[in-house]
Amino acid sequence: MEQPVYISTGGMPELPAPESIARLVSAGIRHVELSGGVHLESGMGALSHLLEDVSLRIHNYFPPPRDPFVLNLASASDEIASRSVEHVREALVWAKEIGGGIYSVHAGFRMDPAARELGQRIANTGLSPRAEALSRFVDRVSTLAADADALGVELLIENNVLSVENLAAFGEDPFLMTEPDECARVMERTPSGVGLLFDVAHANVSARSLGFDPGHMVRSCQPWTRASPTPTSPCNAIPGFGNTCRPTWPTARSRCTGSPTKLWPRRHRWLGRLSAKAGCGTEPSVGRVPGLGQSNRH
Repeated sequence: MEQPVYISTGGMPELPAPESIARLVSAGIRHVELSGGVHLESGMGALSHLLEDVSLRIHNYFPPPRDPFVLNLASASDEIASRSVEHVREALVWAKEIGGGIYSVHAGFRMDPAARELGQRIANTGLSPRAEALSRFVDRVSTLAADADALGVELLIENNVLSVENLAAFGEDPFLMTEPDECARVMERTPSGVGLLFDVAHANVSARSLGFDPGHMVRSCQPWTRASPTPTSPCNAIPGFGNTCRPTWPTARSRCTGSPTKLWPRRHRWLGRLSAKAGCGTEPSVGRVPGLGQSNRH
């Protein structure tokens, strides 16, 4: 059975969620992942009336707080850790009410980067010992897993990405859950109800940086990745995107590898985040989404 592809609002950070959703709906999109954006003064009420037209999922830095910060469940800072935990608790409530009962959060960092550094080269301001950061992360995820269970929400962790540039800047891996063995160890230590939102593009970039086989990471993470992979299934062409091998929510699954990715609209251009090397071996083609212009692979 085919599952819908959810399009992320993360590529439109300058827009409040209602405007991002309206733009996507005008392009024929009916499944939207909410991530980042602009703080909503009216809260959940600003979106509840849209549920007749669109299906929503809640991801990571949503709902965006009034005072921006970098969400980090592994932080050594009491203030950032407290804000991160409280953000996730609020997001879990949103997931229960309007997000289909699923919430996904990024794995933690061994430092607290500035918001402007996300997605860029991060300044080396010192790292927490890896074992300590992992312990903090697992403890906080375990606490939040109990909250999620009480609400009837599924909590998923997304694997981080390590670029060659950040590896060179730090001289070691400053992020958690970028490679197969650590991902498996973390998932083994978290409650059984916690799943993995496996980002295949993150895995492929990290594999190039750290020199491991991305296929090994797919296999290692499979027990916690929320869906049954269908590696023999052909990739379907998505109208407007070409042969993109895209995954789906709620299970965020690539039909070729059993691994997730996302679609990000950015400045009216659609940027897919799937690497062919870690996907099904074919480059996604360029297509057009009505009203939003050309799509390209990122």
